[in-house]
Amino acid sequence: MLEGEAWALWLALKFAMNMCLTEVYFESDCKTLVDKVNSNNLDLSKAGVLIQESRKLLLLNQIYHLVFVKRQASNVVAQSLARVATSISCLQYFHHVLML
Repeated sequence: MLEGEAWALWLALKFAMNMCLTEVYFESDCKTLVDKVNSNNLDLSKAGVLIQESRKLLLLNQIYHLVFVKRQASNVVAQSLARVATSISCLQYFHHVLML
């Protein structure tokens, strides 16, 4: 699931940058992802490259913030997006899903 969460964060960061959004708070209920992105440690997991790229984007845009929020039972949208992200092999298709 970490890979799907990492993809979702990276895509959200890129989207915010492309839309020239300012003072954006990205929330995740994946504490592992938030801790890894907010640390300076090298990550050798499958999601490591995405974590490193997300870290770079956050450092370049210091008006963006990544914070951990406790998971809520009714967080259906976030759970659905994470499920889609981990089941799609084609980024172009995922981009299409996000734009609907």
